[in-house]
Parts: sequence; C-alpha cells; structure tokens
Amino acid sequence: MVLFGETKLPEITKKVIATPGEKVAVIEEFNSGEGTYLQESNVRSLHVGEIRKNLSERSINIKHPDSKNILPQLGDIITGVVETAQTKIANICIESINGKLSKAGFTGMLQLISNQSSGRGRVKRGATCRSGDIVRALVFSIANSTIHLSIDRPDLGVLKATCSMCGGDFVRLDDRLKCVDCGFIEERRLSSEYGNK
Repeated sequence: MVLFGETKLPEITKKVIATPGEKVAVIEEFNSGEGTYLQESNVRSLHVGEIRKNLSERSINIKHPDSKNILPQLGDIITGVVETAQTKIANICIESINGKLSKAGFTGMLQLISNQSSGRGRVKRGATCRSGDIVRALVFSIANSTIHLSIDRPDLGVLKATCSMCGGDFVRLDDRLKCVDCGFIEERRLSSEYGNK
C-alpha cells in the first residue's frame, strides 16, 4: 500500500533471456514488437536477447543487452545456434558465453562423430544436431585460432530444435524428438535440460 506523499519504488524483476525461435507470448496477450515475429498465434524471438514488455502499447520486444566482445576461454560454457551441420562437424554461432550475451560473432566448431570405437573406427550415432538448433557446449580447445566445442556431458547438447521437415515444434521421446505437427521423428544429442528453456 502506498501512502499519500510516499514514492513507490520500482519493482526489481529478474531479466529473462530469450533464444531464437522461442515462444515469448501469444497474440492475445501481446503484439509482436521489435526483435520478434508472429508464427500463427505465437510471438517468437528473432534472436538472443532480453524480453521487454511494453504494457502501454501491449507489445513485447527482444532487446540485445549491452555486451562486451568477450573471447571464449578454455572451460567456458557457450550457447549458440547451429549455422551449418555436415557429416563430421557443425559450425556454431556463439550467442552467449557463461550466460553473458556476446555480439562479437564468434563461431565454434563442434565435432559430430562419436569417439566410441566398434572395431571399424569411430561410429556416428544419428544426427547430433541440425542447422537452426540451439546448443549448449563446452570450449575444450582454442588451437590454431579455432574454438573447439564439446557436448560430452549430460547438461550439454541441443536445448531447442524444430522439425527439419515442416518446421514444427517437437515433443521429447527419451533420446528422440517427435514433431507435433507432422509426426516426423528425429534424433539429436539432447541436453538433459532440453525443453526447459
């Protein structure tokens, strides 16, 4: 309750960071603002950034907070978007380093072949990730000016993905993903936190 003559202090709210393609609102609640796009009745984020709600205009915006061009170091945890995924490697556009947004445009290289041997060399187990996936990875080497990434921990791997057939959302089936729109099933190297974001 605010008494006459008193000044109400602004409420302190936790900053919420959105990832590309993440649903941030429905059109019945907020209009699509800067840094967002409308898909059917959902407002989704265009890029990594802080969710800002404009209650007077009933719009939602995704803003890139000010961030320094921090160079990833050994042992850092990065979150990024898969730009390209080939047979053996994927290029990851790094969006954040240890939870801090980075707009420097660093690209990391993720090896997609399992190190487990079956007597005939290394074996590839399904698709580790695909273009457009959001992944969390560990920086394990910066040799030859290349940022080498690993997802060999339960909390690392794909955090968010969409169907490569129709672009629909997935539901998780153990270590596989099933599209809610077309029913297509895909494999990924999923983080233990997949779908929590």
